[in-house]
Amino acid sequence: MGRYLKRSGGHGMTLLEIDSVTKEFDGDLTVLRDVSLTVRPGELVWLRGRSGAGKTTLLSLAGLLSSPTHGTVRVDGAEVGTASRAAEVRRSRIGFVFQKPLFLPALSTVDNVMLPSPLPHSEARAAADQLLTRFDVGSRADHRPGLLSGGEAQRVALARALMNDPALVLADEPTAGLDAETAALVRTHLAELAHEQRAVVVASHDDGFADVATRSVTLRNGELTDA
Repeated sequence: MGRYLKRSGGHGMTLLEIDSVTKEFDGDLTVLRDVSLTVRPGELVWLRGRSGAGKTTLLSLAGLLSSPTHGTVRVDGAEVGTASRAAEVRRSRIGFVFQKPLFLPALSTVDNVMLPSPLPHSEARAAADQLLTRFDVGSRADHRPGLLSGGEAQRVALARALMNDPALVLADEPTAGLDAETAALVRTHLAELAHEQRAVVVASHDDGFADVATRSVTLRNGELTDA
């Protein structure tokens, strides 16, 4: 399937390490308190918690989209200290799947998938077509994103998340709003990413992840516990 769809790696290494992280807003609102989490290649970690528990905040920290007030976040063993370095690591090592995929409406589906890629156009197009086919939306490559169903849009988002062959995949409520059959398909695809030796973290209220997750953790009152 090519380098975009398979990885080598071992269970002994740590791809994501969140160490004693606290996140405060405006100096008086503490969303996360002394949270620690490690995720290794081959793991799908299901992050649970009530709405407002801080799941999205934790994913934002894991994805280097924000910085902790206290504590450290390491991706692939390296602590990221500057904004430019964080951006570089996001581009090369992390894939994001959001609850509501955001696409540029004027571009075709395949062009949206190609956007993160630094490859020459012909190589990027071949890789994007391969990924769209993998997720059963290859026939929609030249359609505008506005014509996609909710399930198709989420599968296109998965393809885009893999465009740079990330070691770490972060998904925030990826099955929200999908019918049961499509949600099950998305869960299966995310489990496959872990089987390819990627590290996958999914924040979700979807109890179906109990069937595919390697383990689950729960955020309660800003603190992380095993579940």
